[in-house]
Amino acid sequence: DTLTEYFKNKVNPNADLTKAVAHASFGYKKDLKSKNNFINIVRNEILPFTNKAIERSIALFELHKAKINHFEKRPCTTVHNLVINLLDKGKKQIPE
Repeated sequence: DTLTEYFKNKVNPNADLTKAVAHASFGYKKDLKSKNNFINIVRNEILPFTNKAIERSIALFELHKAKINHFEKRPCTTVHNLVINLLDKGKKQIPE
């Protein structure tokens, strides 16, 4: 599991990650998907990439928009709309 290895080998892990990785059976899916661990560990890793993910989602949408009817689109090709709206409604700023 790529994410398990990433978090096991993270340089300068925070206290929550250190505690989670200490378990012999540590695994991303089992240990980091709970609300608290996701917020305290995973969110910090993905937050800086949010703007890039939005840019890529928009590019993907533009690439496929002429080829697919709206009702046939997959949610992943329009996820940027959801993220942008959630950020706007929550008045959140994404750190660079």
